[in-house]
Amino acid sequence: MATINKQIMRAALAAFITTIAAAQQADEAKSQIFKGGGDLRLRLEAFDDIPIIADPPGVTRSGENSYFRIRPRLWGSAAWEGITLYGRVANEFRHYLEPDTPSAWDWPDEIIVDQLYLDMPNLLDGRVGLRAGRQDMIYGAGRVILEGTPKDGSRTIYFDAVKISLNLGPNDTVDLLGIYNRAEAGLEIGPLDRDNTGFDRYDNDMTESGGGVYARLRRASAMPLDVYYLLKDESRWKGFAGQPAEPVRHPGRQTHTVGARLLPRLNDQVGFELEGAGQFGETDDDRDIAAMMGYGGVIWTLPAEIAGVRPSLTASLYYLSGDDPDTDKEEGWNPLWSRYPQFSELYIYAFDAEKAGYWSNVLYPSVTAAIAFDKSHKVSLSAGVLFAPEETGPGGGDRRGNLFTARYDFPLATALLHRGDRLVGHLLAEMLDPGDYYRVDDRAYFVRGELAYSF
Repeated sequence: MATINKQIMRAALAAFITTIAAAQQADEAKSQIFKGGGDLRLRLEAFDDIPIIADPPGVTRSGENSYFRIRPRLWGSAAWEGITLYGRVANEFRHYLEPDTPSAWDWPDEIIVDQLYLDMPNLLDGRVGLRAGRQDMIYGAGRVILEGTPKDGSRTIYFDAVKISLNLGPNDTVDLLGIYNRAEAGLEIGPLDRDNTGFDRYDNDMTESGGGVYARLRRASAMPLDVYYLLKDESRWKGFAGQPAEPVRHPGRQTHTVGARLLPRLNDQVGFELEGAGQFGETDDDRDIAAMMGYGGVIWTLPAEIAGVRPSLTASLYYLSGDDPDTDKEEGWNPLWSRYPQFSELYIYAFDAEKAGYWSNVLYPSVTAAIAFDKSHKVSLSAGVLFAPEETGPGGGDRRGNLFTARYDFPLATALLHRGDRLVGHLLAEMLDPGDYYRVDDRAYFVRGELAYSF
C-alpha cells in the first residue's frame, strides 16, 4: 500500500511539474506573440529674438516664448508566424509660461494613432519584406526622408506608406516606397483636426504624396553607399495673402530628386561623409524646377583618450540652393520630407515667415567637437556661420548669422519600476548672432531640458 501511495505521489508530482512547465512555456509563447510598452517625454523649452524675413516684426512668435511640452505614448504589437501588427497612440500638450495665454496645444489636446502597420519582413525566404500602414521612416542622415508630419513638431513623424524591401545580400537592400500623407491625421480622438503637413499657421489642406527607391549598399565595407530617386507631389494648398489678408490657392509642385550618399573611411581615425542631390520637375504654375543640395564632412577621431573614450572632431559644409528671384525657374531646394530641426532647434523657427521648417537657401560651414562615453551619454559643442546663397532677406546681405550649439545627453536610471525601463535626459543651448541678412541685431537663443522615461 505504501508503495502504491509513493507511486501515486510521484505521478502527481510529475504531473504538477509538467503542468507548471507547460504554463511557463505558454506564458513565454504569449509574451512573444503580444508585447507592449510606452514612453513619457517632458520638455521645458524657451526661446527669444529668433529673426525672420518678415520685418516688421523682425522676430518670430512675438519674441519671448517658454513652455512645457508633455508627450505620453503607448504601443502594442502582436506577432504570429512572421507577421507583426504594430500600433502606437500618442498625445502631446503644452503649458505656456510666456506668453501666459491659452494656446492651440492646451490640455487635453487630442489622442492620435501615430503608428499602425502590418509588417512581413521575411517573405520569399527573407528576400523580400513588406510593411504597410502608418509608420516612421528614416533614411541616411535625414536630409531627404525623416519627417512626414512637420507641422506638429516632434509629436509625430509618421508616414502613411507602403515599403517593400528587397534583400540583395547580407549587406545590400533596396527599398521601394509609396507615400500618401493627408493634412489631417484621420485617426485621432478629439475635435482639433490638426493640420500636419502645411507651411503656415492656417489650415493649408495640402496632401503630400509620392515615393521612390532608396538603396543601401554595404558590400564594400570601406565605402558604404546610398543612392536614391524620390518623387514628391505637393497638392495645391490654401493660404492668405495681401493687406487685408484674402484667401488664395498656392500652386502645387511635382519634384523629382536624384541623389547619393557616400561614407568612405581613410583609416580608423579619419572618415568622410559626402551627399549630393539634384532636383527637377515643375510647379502647377508652369515654373521649371532646378535645385541642388550638397554636404561634405570629414570626421577625425582623435588618437588620445579622454576619460576612457576617444573624442572626435567634425568639419562640414552644407549647401541648399536658393531661388533666384530674377529668373522664371524655381531654384530653391525643396527639403522633401526633412522639415525638422536638421542641425539647429533654434534656426528652424527662422523659416516661420516663409514656409515652416523649409530648409532652403542655406550655406553652412561648421565645426563640431564631441565625446561619446556610451550610446546615451555624450557631449557636443559646435560653431558655424550661416549664409544665404541668394540675398533675399530684409537686410540685403548674405550672412544669416553665427550659430553656436552645446548639447549634453546623459543616462539617469534603469530598472526603476521594472526590468527594462530607463530614464534619460538631455540639456541643449543654442545662440545665434544675426548677420546682415536681417535687420535685427539682438542675439537669439533657444534652450531645452528634457527627461524621457521608456518602459
